[in-house]
Amino acid sequence: MTDNTQKISDIYFELFDLMMTYNHKIWKNTSNPLPVNDCIVLYFLSDNGPTTITKTAQYLSISKQQMSLIIDRLVKKELVDKQNMENDRRYIRISVSTKGEKLLADMRRQTKSKFMERITNLSDEDTAILDSSVKVIEKMLAKMFEKNI
Repeated sequence: MTDNTQKISDIYFELFDLMMTYNHKIWKNTSNPLPVNDCIVLYFLSDNGPTTITKTAQYLSISKQQMSLIIDRLVKKELVDKQNMENDRRYIRISVSTKGEKLLADMRRQTKSKFMERITNLSDEDTAILDSSVKVIEKMLAKMFEKNI
């Protein structure tokens, strides 16, 4: 591994850690009615549309058994719908219900509001620097990851 490769790897994981840390600070100051894993599953289903429990578990790196428990909780709260797939009834398609979409919209609004409270002390110059920095990061990440797709 070259020094440059190691440096880029360190930068990437430092950025990831920063985002996770600050995202957690915002998250813990909101009144989300669900455990984090349940929210992650809801967000995934909302962003990716109907899928199977197995595919969701694989994508989110959650065991199928744990995913089944999460889905059962979400179904019981009427936040997720389950349907047998027409072509193979052994497989179950899961999707976010209307009630789940409404909850997600409320959670997004609340999280965005908490985030906006945190950024009120940024000057116009700070905002411009942050904007250009994020654009550079997006460009670099696209260069790194789109090459391998």
